[in-house]
Amino acid sequence: MGSISDTMHVFEMRDLNHLLPAQDGWERKEQVSSGCGTLYRYSRAIWNRREQALVLVSYESVVPADTIGAVFGQNENGLRNSRCFLLVPQGADVSGVQPPVQVHFMPGFGFRDEKLVWLTKKKNAKKVIGLPLPAT
Repeated sequence: MGSISDTMHVFEMRDLNHLLPAQDGWERKEQVSSGCGTLYRYSRAIWNRREQALVLVSYESVVPADTIGAVFGQNENGLRNSRCFLLVPQGADVSGVQPPVQVHFMPGFGFRDEKLVWLTKKKNAKKVIGLPLPAT
């Protein structure tokens, strides 16, 4: 039997594979856990150059801009062809995140009343997203 972190990791990997698919040449190089989330480093060879992507996955309801700057600033390594992504649950406050960081929201998790909920449960999806569910 797995723990909740194992289940969350499965959904996290699904979202990362959707964001940076292997069929487009993306390979995950490393994964580093920190106090603000998990940082993934991806790379791919495209034509005659290497492209790098850094993805910070955070389950915090508010993502401070200084944290984002510190994480991506120290890990960019001066590569011109690097892309920065932030993957957070729906409803997270990302107002302080500035370009070039692209924000993507997880379809499986969201915040309701400042609590992290799993949106695949129909009762939570209806409350967080606010869309009526089809009758079954």
